[in-house]
Amino acid sequence: MIPTGVQLDHRSRGDLAAEARARIAAACPELGVVADGDPALTLIELFGWMTSLAVERLARVPDKVHLALLDMLGIELRGPAPARTDVRLELSAPAQRPVNIRAGTQIGTVRTAAEDSIVFEVNEPFTIPPLRPAAYAIERAGAAKELGVADGIAYPHGPDRIPFAQPPAVGDALYLGFEQSIARLLITISIEASMARGAGVNP
Repeated sequence: MIPTGVQLDHRSRGDLAAEARARIAAACPELGVVADGDPALTLIELFGWMTSLAVERLARVPDKVHLALLDMLGIELRGPAPARTDVRLELSAPAQRPVNIRAGTQIGTVRTAAEDSIVFEVNEPFTIPPLRPAAYAIERAGAAKELGVADGIAYPHGPDRIPFAQPPAVGDALYLGFEQSIARLLITISIEASMARGAGVNP
């Protein structure tokens, strides 16, 4: 069995013949290739068949010959280039002080028995600041209310302990404000709540 190789051209023999007929009609409208059995139509179908054979055989040429042909045409392959990707760093605990990621820090994917680790290098320095909310506000029924924050922790009281209406309505919102930019950061928000109690309540 002869390997098929890559598919250099997705057009079939019929597609090539149809394209040739369209080009002939545009270049030589007086030729008028319309009827079956017309000698011009026969030649078009013949050349379409020969072209499809040439494309199919060219697809079976080894890669080394492909490279030689491209070199003859003055087409050079691109040289190797480093891969780029977005890297996400996750701290094991909330930052208590700024965590500096220096340029050149190496990060690798998980190594398995079948695949080696792919190592990436950070190309610019980055700092993960110890952010804590400086503002806490809720919005219900179009009215916003700001609550006090102490050391990054808010202690809402009374009806404000539930940030959304019961049941939540469109427009209800919980806002957290920070004194520094949180762009490019993923933030974990922890909420402490007491377990529901009462007759017939499933905690």
